Amino acid sequence: MIVYFAIFLVVVTFWLISTSKNMPVTILKITLFIVLLTFIGFRYEVGGDWNTYLKWFHTIESGIMPLNFSSILYSDSGYNVVNWISSKMGWGIFGVNTICAFLFLIGVFYFLDYISDRNKSDCFLGMSVLYPYMIVVVGMGYTRQSVALGLGMLALTLKLKNRSKSSFLLALISIFFHKTGIMNFLWIVLAERRRKVRRFYIVITVIIGLTISGVLYKYFIHYILNRTVSHGGMFRALILSLFSLGYIVFDHFNWFDEYIDNIFWKEISYISLLVSAMAFLNLTVGDRLLLYFYVIMPVFTIRFKGKLKLYSKPILSFSTFGIFLLVMTIWILFSIHSKEWIPYRIIFLE
Repeated sequence: MIVYFAIFLVVVTFWLISTSKNMPVTILKITLFIVLLTFIGFRYEVGGDWNTYLKWFHTIESGIMPLNFSSILYSDSGYNVVNWISSKMGWGIFGVNTICAFLFLIGVFYFLDYISDRNKSDCFLGMSVLYPYMIVVVGMGYTRQSVALGLGMLALTLKLKNRSKSSFLLALISIFFHKTGIMNFLWIVLAERRRKVRRFYIVITVIIGLTISGVLYKYFIHYILNRTVSHGGMFRALILSLFSLGYIVFDHFNWFDEYIDNIFWKEISYISLLVSAMAFLNLTVGDRLLLYFYVIMPVFTIRFKGKLKLYSKPILSFSTFGIFLLVMTIWILFSIHSKEWIPYRIIFLE
């Protein structure tokens, strides 16, 4: 248990160090990236789906990996390929987890770097917001979806930087790791300001949705008709709703008009409130889809901090650290699934 708090403390410490003008933030970010990559990639029997993914790896290792058109289209073939590569290289499940963690973290760090462009130390403030759930729970528990989320963050950032082709390709690849990656096309559609191009992306998204409709229908049956419950979904939806409402309210007072992507984040905030309604009903589908909207939390935190007076900025930062430390503590102590993460074990010590 202490490891989770120790890494959170590392994030806070790096923020404190990075506020020094003489400290190169890039070195701290690279160090944190390596720490988190090791933390996620080399974990041993940690995470709610550990046994499921281990069996998945052994199945592919034994040579059972269908390569027909249907399996590539409807299965999470991107994840299958990662398993196949790791098995051929002799890296085992740890190779799979490390490759997936790398793809996930590249997206997270690239996104945080983009939203903290005015003050590079804010990258660590944003990480403290994402760490308790996005890094610890999703990165170490929802391996396939974590890759879809990481590629989505990378795709979104590239789109906001007007690199549309690369953004589209990454969003497409994300679907081959987890079908909820289709949500990444929502980001691309909303981030596109040109009407003709936006209509094109909408058509493409509909076509992709129809193509994988069989899988999406299975999700509909499993998660909605069977009312699969996500314990803790209401709590997470409440937190996200507060951040989304915060962005909407302060945008009403023109706090964020100076940002060229402000309209996009306002639209994301409104949609996240709608999706939160499903999570408030404890439906797993709402909880899983909300993961794609967690990006609004570090965005609001960093931009809200940027508008405060100088003496108020440290107060907000330390308040944020305290709030999300509390969030992580509550999850560890009271979540019915947190026992799958405790104790934390790493292969090097086994």
